Amino acid sequence: MDYVENEKIKGLKFRDEIISNREYIDCEFYNCNFVDVEINNCIFKECTFYNCTMNNVIFKFSTMRNATLNESEFIGINWNALKGDSFSAGPINKVRKCFFKYNNFISMRLNSFNFSGSKFQESLFEECDLIDANFKDVRFESTQFIQCNMTRADFREAYGYIIDIQSNKLKKAKFSFPEVTNLLSSIDIVID
Repeated sequence: MDYVENEKIKGLKFRDEIISNREYIDCEFYNCNFVDVEINNCIFKECTFYNCTMNNVIFKFSTMRNATLNESEFIGINWNALKGDSFSAGPINKVRKCFFKYNNFISMRLNSFNFSGSKFQESLFEECDLIDANFKDVRFESTQFIQCNMTRADFREAYGYIIDIQSNKLKKAKFSFPEVTNLLSSIDIVID
């Protein structure tokens, strides 16, 4: 396995490739693009991504631990595939002003996670722990939350979310008016 530690990696462009057997520890990726790439048997620990794009990346037998994502774009990512077998640290540690489209967050622990200022399109949060998560000022488009624990989560100033109030735990979650009325769409009522 190729091992890279404490390096600044700038401007890498991967397209229609297979990346295998690499371990990145405490690396910083700047302006890197991963498009239609398969990443096999790779490890990313404590890495930071700045202005990067991951589009249609398939992760196989790979893990990511405590990544920081800054002003980057992620399209078609299944974050659950990067969890590995660790329960102490998730694939993502911090997110700042990122764009997520067609992303899946399934059975993940994202308690107290700060997504504020990011944008999600046609993504899915399913069976996630989102206790005390911060979604302030997040723009959602056709993004669903299914069977999640969102106790005390903050959705103030967020809009476009699709949350089934019957399948999610929302105790003491915070929402802003008028967007909060969208919560009623899951119970099929008419509001005049």
